Amino acid sequence: MDWTLAHFARSRGSAREAYRRVVAGAKDSGEVVEKGPYLGDAEFRRRVQRLLEGRKVGDDSPVRYRRASEVDLERIKRAVAKEWRISKDALSRSRGGEDKKADIYLARKLTRLTGREIGETFGVKLARVSNVVTELEGEGRRSLWRRVERLRRRLGNSI
Repeated sequence: MDWTLAHFARSRGSAREAYRRVVAGAKDSGEVVEKGPYLGDAEFRRRVQRLLEGRKVGDDSPVRYRRASEVDLERIKRAVAKEWRISKDALSRSRGGEDKKADIYLARKLTRLTGREIGETFGVKLARVSNVVTELEGEGRRSLWRRVERLRRRLGNSI
């Protein structure tokens, strides 16, 4: 908790008050709350991220909480569907090809969703999510890797 409060102000009392204001703003927004290091809608997360810009993040903070992801799953799905020239709904089919692998990989690398959550979204087990990541990062799938890298750049994030 001290680590979180330290990002809002130098004194503990001021930090607590600033934190309360931020949390109250999220509660009153009426928007859908998204999972992440801070709860709130996309605008709330951007506001908090702007507050934290330029501040050093400690190495003891888990990687998934160090930076807010600007890429949501729907944006990834749209990009993959466009790249493979298929409908977004086709990505939900039970048997997937390279398109589904790309979608799973990008979801794992560009969002804060856990492997289990991604598996549930795509109708695969956690182990399959891990296998897809390993397969794409391995040596055998260079053409698919290049395509996924192109998508990643288009989505504006680095892996």
